[in-house]
Amino acid sequence: MSSLLFAAVGFICHERDIELTKFQLQEGLQMIFVFFSDTLSKVPVAQIYSLFFFTMVALVIFNTELFVVETIVSSICDLFPERLRRSHRHVLTFTIFTFFVLGIPLCSAAGIYWIILFEHFGVTWPLIIIGFFEVMTVCWIYGVDNFLDNVKWMIGFYPPFYLAWKILWKFICPFILLLLLSLIWTNNYSIEYNFFVFPQWSIILGWTISLSPVFIIFTTIFFYFIQSSGSFSQRIRELLCPADDWGPALAIHRAELYPLQIPEARKLMIPPSSKIYKNVGNNGSLEQFIDRYNKPFGTGIYPQHEDFDKIISKKSFPEEKETII
Repeated sequence: MSSLLFAAVGFICHERDIELTKFQLQEGLQMIFVFFSDTLSKVPVAQIYSLFFFTMVALVIFNTELFVVETIVSSICDLFPERLRRSHRHVLTFTIFTFFVLGIPLCSAAGIYWIILFEHFGVTWPLIIIGFFEVMTVCWIYGVDNFLDNVKWMIGFYPPFYLAWKILWKFICPFILLLLLSLIWTNNYSIEYNFFVFPQWSIILGWTISLSPVFIIFTTIFFYFIQSSGSFSQRIRELLCPADDWGPALAIHRAELYPLQIPEARKLMIPPSSKIYKNVGNNGSLEQFIDRYNKPFGTGIYPQHEDFDKIISKKSFPEEKETII
């Protein structure tokens, strides 16, 4: 893309007989749909070059949208796993249809102005703020050591140079994100396109669009804070700790990482044919018995029982399937 850009700039300067230092390159959509279109129309066999160029642009857009849509669909399915994870195709269809409807106004006569407005306010500093919150949450609240342990569980070993990664994630990344954010805010400028200055109401709308992702983050925090119980400090501590169902999505994987500590994995791993299930007797319900019997696990002390090795072993119930929680 850079080689094509430099070649196009040199070609236009040669055709118009102007110096390269005096050439003002347009940015964003103007560069792709105006500058490159004008450049390709002047080269030999312009139709073939235009076909190749805009096919490349379409493939880049499709590739980007694929990851964006899949991220949104996966987030929605993970938010309601029991209801939506088995209906992934329907969620995907609804998401694509929603994007299609929202994209119709962008194809109108004023569509280019809406695109420039969204490009200016939607893809700059809000993403940096969200990235800053993610880095701070993972490294300073959840813990970078815990995150590296999760990586080890997934790939089987710690990442190479993991000490360098810790320094990068904890200190360098937040500093760079704050630096970029300050540069963007200090270099703020008015929006204009073809000598048309955007009105004030559009600027207010753009700031509303920019603040909406940040507003959603703080609204979610406030909602869970209200839903929790206890004193102020206890609520804050509860918000900063992972939920009880935190872990891998599949129960069998959760049982491998956290043996008999997670309720869903515990219910999955104890089959009805085991002695523990049959010997509940008059000691209450099965759930109460299991919770009482496995209570020492929270302190790292494993109780001695002849059936526990059989229960943890996958060979004790080979008919078990991977159950999605």
